[in-house]
Amino acid sequence: MTKSNINRKENIDQQAAELIEKTRNQSESLKKLMLEIKKKKNSMNTKNKNIMKKTTIILGALFMILNLSVYSQGGVVISNGAATADPSAMLDVQSDTKGMLVPRMTTTQRTAISSPATGLLVFDTTTGSFWFYNGSTWEDLSSVTNKIADADNDTKVQVEKTADDDIIRFDLAGTEHWKMTGSRLEAMNNGNSVFIGEGAGAADDLNDRRNVFIGKQAGNANTEGKFNTAIGYFALKATTEGFQNTATGSYALANNISSDNSAYGINTLLNNTTGYYNTACGAQSLYTNTTGIHNTGIGYATDVTSGDLNNVTAIGYYTKVTASNTIRLGNIIVNSIGGHVGWTTVSDGRFKTNLKENVAGLDFIMKLRPLTYHFDMDAIAGFNKTPDNLRDAEGEKLQAETVQVGFVAQEVEEAAIELGFDFHGVDAPKNEDSHYGLRYAEFVVPLVKAVQEQQAIIENQQDLLSKYESTLEEMNNRVNMLEAKVSDQHSEKYVAIK
Repeated sequence: MTKSNINRKENIDQQAAELIEKTRNQSESLKKLMLEIKKKKNSMNTKNKNIMKKTTIILGALFMILNLSVYSQGGVVISNGAATADPSAMLDVQSDTKGMLVPRMTTTQRTAISSPATGLLVFDTTTGSFWFYNGSTWEDLSSVTNKIADADNDTKVQVEKTADDDIIRFDLAGTEHWKMTGSRLEAMNNGNSVFIGEGAGAADDLNDRRNVFIGKQAGNANTEGKFNTAIGYFALKATTEGFQNTATGSYALANNISSDNSAYGINTLLNNTTGYYNTACGAQSLYTNTTGIHNTGIGYATDVTSGDLNNVTAIGYYTKVTASNTIRLGNIIVNSIGGHVGWTTVSDGRFKTNLKENVAGLDFIMKLRPLTYHFDMDAIAGFNKTPDNLRDAEGEKLQAETVQVGFVAQEVEEAAIELGFDFHGVDAPKNEDSHYGLRYAEFVVPLVKAVQEQQAIIENQQDLLSKYESTLEEMNNRVNMLEAKVSDQHSEKYVAIK
């Protein structure tokens, strides 16, 4: 206890002792006065008796009051018997038969109190409850058990805002942001958006953005972007003004600052920045894409070899696309792609111009070298930079053992160049990451041309043969005629001799 507190306590004790002594003196004086009144009582007339009776009652009441008030150690106790005030109380009212009344007033009267002191207590007859002033506002004591609130009462959790409300409400800084109604958790006053998770939607301006960000740092940087959905750790974290993006999975579209992208799976479109209209489905899908647009990846680790490719589609586990405007179905170990009908290529005469019959035929076909061969799986994996953990040893073994039939693309390209034939059947590399390929369906056209040319040769030979046959028949007829003539001459000569 500090020195000032000790001095204060001593002063209070001294004052209490003086009050007690004064009270005792007053009590003695009253007793003497009552004895004198009693002596004179018999000689008084009826009127004086009544007056004295009233005086006695008043003095008795005063005596009782003085006897009920006792000071002890700086505190006051009110009791109908001998008692001592609790050391922690300045006023201690003790009774087991009666209560204590505080000021009672209407709500209008309560709120009209000028500059109420902090802790002021009244009973409001309008609401039928006790109210106290917390320093800034009046608070209904009957509702204290229905909420948890901060000191200024603007941040709180309420379980019954109104009678039988049965709604849990969450207020922050004076605004209701969440409420639980039945089995529903509703977000309120947040621009029609939902943010759940540490740092989720932290920069959102809470205007009518209609975003859903769930997960740590999901949509963290968004300020004005609209209609975005991000679910997962760091999903769509960097987007500030992008719109209509959907990111589901940890780090999905984490670095995106563009719009109209969809990513489903961990690390999908992770490095995308300004690319748009991209769709990635499957863990790591389109991981490398940065600025490319109109790209689609479906399947685990489907990807592009360069971040700026456009209009590509990769479908199937670890399928990679190496050039823009390309579709790839399946990886190197796929050994069958098919269906119940053949592939249809658009071939409508209404869509074609500059038609020319300049297709190389027999000359081109005769330069081709049909081969059987096996795939070098290590060479393919090395070219595609496929990590060992993504290679399928069993699948590669089966593929390597399979005898393939076809041509070498470089040889086909060389044959077409020698003939000046612009042959679209060779898919030449578009960049250093691309490799050669052949579109075998394209060989049908030069094969048809070759058959036509060959048929023309056959028909020409048939014409020649017909001519030869006609000449031969004519010569045979002439021979026959000569033979007949010789025979006739011989017969005539024989007869003459005879």
